[in-house]
Amino acid sequence: MIQFLLSSLLVLLLLSPASARHLTYSVFVSGAEVGQLNALCQYPNDSTRVISLVTRLSFPFREVVSDIRVRYHHNRLVFASSEKLINNKLKEWVTISWQNNRYRVDSDAASGKVIPNPIQFSVGLLYHFEPTNRSTIFSERLGTYVTIKSVGQGAYEVKQPNGSVNTFRYLNGVCTEMETEMMASRVKFRLREP
Repeated sequence: MIQFLLSSLLVLLLLSPASARHLTYSVFVSGAEVGQLNALCQYPNDSTRVISLVTRLSFPFREVVSDIRVRYHHNRLVFASSEKLINNKLKEWVTISWQNNRYRVDSDAASGKVIPNPIQFSVGLLYHFEPTNRSTIFSERLGTYVTIKSVGQGAYEVKQPNGSVNTFRYLNGVCTEMETEMMASRVKFRLREP
């Protein structure tokens, strides 16, 4: 079912005439470039926004791919999916869908979680839009809300449920850098020049 939903979303993305913003980030672990993140924000029509975040990382003996897809309609999330593959094997997945005036969250860990209130801002939007005046945002990968706070001019910290912190930095409303920890190493996503 996940593959069908992702395939349908991809077809909609490819066939829809739209305005779009494509951002590419280089990913560094301990100073060495190990991959990239492609962040696409597309507007198929006036009321719809489609986000795609695809991260590819290469390590010795390990290839990691993260694929997050999000669809907003009238500024409300209506569908999201997140997959993490290691060496081409699916390790984590989450789908979020708006059904019967609430969200249903299904994942490799649990199914049927319900979120009652409309989601208006999620992690998928963080690369394209500065999260001003927000204290929580929704994480597509985790299927839950996370806290966010401003820590200075154009800088925000997103705190994960496990206590780890991701720091996003912005210039003119667009994320220029994201810093986090992964595998006990400091990881930086840095926006490439167009």
